[in-house]
Amino acid sequence: MKKKLGGTIALFLTVLITTGFLAGGCSVGGGGGSGDDTSNTTTTGTPPDINVSANQLLFGGIVQNNFTDRTLTIQNKGSLSLNIGQIAWTNPHAPLSPFSIRNDNCSGKTLASLRTCTLQIRFFPPDQDHYEDSFDILSNDPDEKSVTVNVSGDGRGLNVSINQVDTGSCPMVRLYVSVSQSDGNPQTGLSSNHFTVFERSVDRPITTFSGNATSPKSIALILDFSASMFYAIPDMKAAALDFIGDLSFDQANPSMSDEAEIIRFAKNVEASPGFTNIQADLNTAIMAPFTGDDDGTAMYDAVWQAVEDTAARDVSRRRAVVVIADGKDNRSFTDLSELIEQALEKGVPVFTIGLGEVNAENMQQLADETGGQYYLAPDETELQNIYFQISDIISSQYILEYNSLSSMSDTIDLKVEVDYNTLQGEDSRETIGCP
Repeated sequence: MKKKLGGTIALFLTVLITTGFLAGGCSVGGGGGSGDDTSNTTTTGTPPDINVSANQLLFGGIVQNNFTDRTLTIQNKGSLSLNIGQIAWTNPHAPLSPFSIRNDNCSGKTLASLRTCTLQIRFFPPDQDHYEDSFDILSNDPDEKSVTVNVSGDGRGLNVSINQVDTGSCPMVRLYVSVSQSDGNPQTGLSSNHFTVFERSVDRPITTFSGNATSPKSIALILDFSASMFYAIPDMKAAALDFIGDLSFDQANPSMSDEAEIIRFAKNVEASPGFTNIQADLNTAIMAPFTGDDDGTAMYDAVWQAVEDTAARDVSRRRAVVVIADGKDNRSFTDLSELIEQALEKGVPVFTIGLGEVNAENMQQLADETGGQYYLAPDETELQNIYFQISDIISSQYILEYNSLSSMSDTIDLKVEVDYNTLQGEDSRETIGCP
């Protein structure tokens, strides 16, 4: 059922603004990308020109009783001051609204030329449904006094992720799919009847199904040693040791043994000892003193290297990258969109764990768009449980095989839907088809 919110739970912004305010005759204190700042306001020049970073916020599918945030940026592209009114809910106590405004840095602000302000919109679906709404931003822009922003999202009962796509045996395509509950634990006990596979919107029969993936795992574990994570490093190390200890190493049979590598980063990236199935070497790499420069964060570069290293492992392995960080980056040579494109091209999912003052949007986007999952650790004591959840999910993957209709090297759209005991979930992936 599609829900168009209205009435007492309608989501819109009421901007309390006077005629004089709209005319620009009243200064209400400065605003900008780094706080109040009206030092560049002028009395002559081009009119205020409001620019909003997005007129549509698509939250996608979020498991019920979980949330995700999106940041909206407002900028003044004119030379005269842009006045924004007080952002307020008409019915702030509406309990059923899945959308809310958080970290509002725009209400009552005056933006000087080229200055910005931000606000966060949160989607917190209470049940399985599709939600749509919109809000208006009023200002003294003479050409665009009201900007409408549409928001939409889907509440899901299950978190479904296409972790890995193997096209090495075309026309047979093998999908590694994880399914977890709203608490993050894996959903076990599913059969092929609970899954539907679509290629380019065409339902494709599942030819082979396994609910017990037994192929060995290749996992790159990334640890953030930057200064902002200093307080959490002892607990991060301890949890990482437990995570490595939960893998299944078999030195007598390397081809069937799990393997891992440890990548540590701050301003620079350190990888040691490379992929190995010798647990003692991995433990040593985790516990060794970090000698690099901690004045900087190159998270994207660290994940890029981890994806490259993991993708080089045998395609029959269950491959994944797990990163714990605060999601901030100020030193990498690559950006988030390039990193996501690389992970998708290589077929390596990235699981992210946010700790500290987290840039949750970056961490969630990186995980969601690469086939991984995002976890927020409220404190260091939660790390061990989250590591075990990720290990369980990777170990509990479902393997689905189907015959592809794609031609040589076509780009194909894949979607997997899961329907189990009234709970639904789905994930989509664009990938290169049969070579």
